[in-house]
Amino acid sequence: MPDPMLHYLRKTFLVVGMGGVYVGLATIFLGIPSLVLLRIAEGIFQPELFSKFLSQWATLNTAVLILVVPLMSYTAHCRKLFIPKFGNQDSFECFYRAFALQICAFPIMLIQVFLWIIGNNTLTISSATSTTLYAVCFLLFNVEGSLQMSRNDFGAYLKNSLIFAALSVSILLGISRIKLTSTDHVFYIFALCYVVPLVAQKKLTNLKFESKRSSAFGTVLRSGDSYQAIRHLAFVNAISLLLLNGPVIFGKYIDAQLTDLATFSALINLVLVLATGLNTFIPVIQNSMVQSSSHTKRQIFKQATFIYTLLVLVLAVLFAGVLDEIAMYYLRSAQHTNSFINGLFIVGFCASTMVGLTRIMLTIAQRFWAMTFIWASGVAVFAVLIILISDPLYAMLSAPSVAFIWIFGLGTLYVLHKDS
Repeated sequence: MPDPMLHYLRKTFLVVGMGGVYVGLATIFLGIPSLVLLRIAEGIFQPELFSKFLSQWATLNTAVLILVVPLMSYTAHCRKLFIPKFGNQDSFECFYRAFALQICAFPIMLIQVFLWIIGNNTLTISSATSTTLYAVCFLLFNVEGSLQMSRNDFGAYLKNSLIFAALSVSILLGISRIKLTSTDHVFYIFALCYVVPLVAQKKLTNLKFESKRSSAFGTVLRSGDSYQAIRHLAFVNAISLLLLNGPVIFGKYIDAQLTDLATFSALINLVLVLATGLNTFIPVIQNSMVQSSSHTKRQIFKQATFIYTLLVLVLAVLFAGVLDEIAMYYLRSAQHTNSFINGLFIVGFCASTMVGLTRIMLTIAQRFWAMTFIWASGVAVFAVLIILISDPLYAMLSAPSVAFIWIFGLGTLYVLHKDS
């Protein structure tokens, strides 16, 4: 291995340290229940209900993450900015949780309207209750995780993730032989599993809300660079998540069949397992960038991008030939795809993780409009490919993959060009 590569590896591992290991393990634990869920859902739901569940699951997770990821991306900066105003960490975190619930309440109601639309006007009170409860608990769990990572308490984040994974997988295995006639039960189960770790840490009782101080918090946050950053981060995050889950949410509009939806869902879950290793160190790298000098930020970005690109190419070579076989074993209704599409899918969805580095650099440099333009151009690439590719399955697999590669490539070139 060339000396420069060893130098890159050594310096990057020094930056991320054990925090990356904790985040990596936590990410694995958080991903396991979704893998188990799809396999079990295929058996406990009838085909039509399983298809409906895939759309509901993708829609809810996409919508909630659109709300919460900008907050997670900006928590470290907010902590640094607002702790002097609140006096201590506990006071800041108390109001940050309450503020997150406040600004997400109305969007969560809009999610129900969207579910009603894609469900052909069949959303019931029971369904609305279960999905709303799931969305709120998912939001609270992720906000707490962002606070833990922003204070470098990666051990607590790992502990919460382990409790969630153990509880949810145990319950799912317990219901695996029961035929369900409604998807509501699954959302209630996951809502419970998200909230148990928070109850164990008594975080739900730490939501004191004093109008005077919360108003001041909101006023400062909405003013100047903070509000601008959150708006742009929300936009680019919405694009990323819609590219990831859009083929499942809107599959019926391109005549995708259940086998197409199942194949895409199986492949995306398997590829996201591969991408977990790439995502491991991004929160730690983000904290390092926030606390580093301008020169060090650029060095960290270049090192991480080089190593991540190398790892993605290795993953594509190793798994392109067998990914569809694993998918068909994972979900019986999945179908065969060719090695080229598999390799493109792996590279594209690993690139969806790597664009996090570009987003961090552009946020730190306050290049918000450039970031918005780069992500918006990815939507244009996605739309063109969806229109041009006639086969629904290959359109679902190729369009988001190429769009993410485009965003990653264009964003990286922009950051490197601005550094030169």
